[in-house]
Amino acid sequence: MLDRKYIVENVEAVKQNCANRNISVDVDRLVELELERRGKLQLVQDLNTQSNAESKKIGQAKDSDERESL
Repeated sequence: MLDRKYIVENVEAVKQNCANRNISVDVDRLVELELERRGKLQLVQDLNTQSNAESKKIGQAKDSDERESL
């Protein structure tokens, strides 16, 4: 089994290897899905960072009214 990163970085070599083995694989679709997955993963990480920053602000709030407004 090949690593996703290797496939994305070596698309032509993987296509050629599949052709040599008479295996039908949609490598372009796999690469497309992997890039989409990476984008969504980055979005999740950004949202988690924002959430953590907001939680920290709430934790540093002095009173309950300020916490509620945050």
